[in-house]
Amino acid sequence: MLRRDLPGNHLDDLNGVEIIDLSEVLIRVPSGHIYHLYQSVVIDDLIQLINQNIPAAQRLILKQINDNQWSLQQIGTE
Repeated sequence: MLRRDLPGNHLDDLNGVEIIDLSEVLIRVPSGHIYHLYQSVVIDDLIQLINQNIPAAQRLILKQINDNQWSLQQIGTE
């Protein structure tokens, strides 16, 4: 998972790699890191990926941006 506000597009052409953009997820910690500890939407997506082996194209919270990139959508408030 990454934030697309980082400079460059060095990850755009990685075949077989699913890139998840977290730019839409609100940051509620001063450091801007450790999303998984504070954002249930990120935890839910990681559970689907790691425990259930669901690819990005089948995870409902993700919006496809291009062939291998998706955006994690913030739902409501946390």
